[in-house]
Amino acid sequence: MKELNKPKVSERRLATVMFIDIAGFTKMSEKLDAEEVTDITIACFEMMGNIIEHNGGTIDKFMGDSVMALFGVPIAIENSCNKALNTAIEIRNKFIEFNHSRNLKIPLNVHIGINTGKVIAGLVGSSQQKDYTVMGDTVNIAARLENVSGTGQILVGDMTYQLASPEFKFKIQEPLELKGKENPVTVYELLSTKSKVSKPQLDTDRLYSEMVGRDQDYLTLRSHIHNVIKGQGAI
Repeated sequence: MKELNKPKVSERRLATVMFIDIAGFTKMSEKLDAEEVTDITIACFEMMGNIIEHNGGTIDKFMGDSVMALFGVPIAIENSCNKALNTAIEIRNKFIEFNHSRNLKIPLNVHIGINTGKVIAGLVGSSQQKDYTVMGDTVNIAARLENVSGTGQILVGDMTYQLASPEFKFKIQEPLELKGKENPVTVYELLSTKSKVSKPQLDTDRLYSEMVGRDQDYLTLRSHIHNVIKGQGAI
């Protein structure tokens, strides 16, 4: 995995948080040799990690047979919410191929929970060791959505739905009573089975595309514009 320059100071960020749990892992562990289970687990994590990184996400941590992934932090990316959903769809589909290629008698699948919102991002830990992670209610809800999701199911929170509904198909679920929440939480199931390429929304009056993570490019452009104003043209 690529190394990232992670900020040392905690900051509030908008992020999409994903929890992925491997379904069938416990049953598989009871039937197979420990060395074989380890080999399969490593292959699963490698496969999921490649898909997460390919879609611009970052692995926050591995937890037993689960993965926590971040989109939008520590590196800002455009359409982070949609890219998280594409990642979830691709991982779920990939497990079908994985079961076939490994000829697994006990097929593996995933439970996935995704939520978008404000998080506190930064280094957390003791004076001996600190790791970059995110904290907040957004993270807690994503984890609990994963906990209540069925095998092969992708559940998302309200903001994820609001941002991604123009591109993806969802089904609203009964509001869930989640641990630690006073009021029921609105939940949606992602029904789309194929990833979607996000396209800018155009109108007849203007073309707008938000620049994310392009500070150096922006400064370079400003520098060239100032040179042109002073009569120094360039391409």
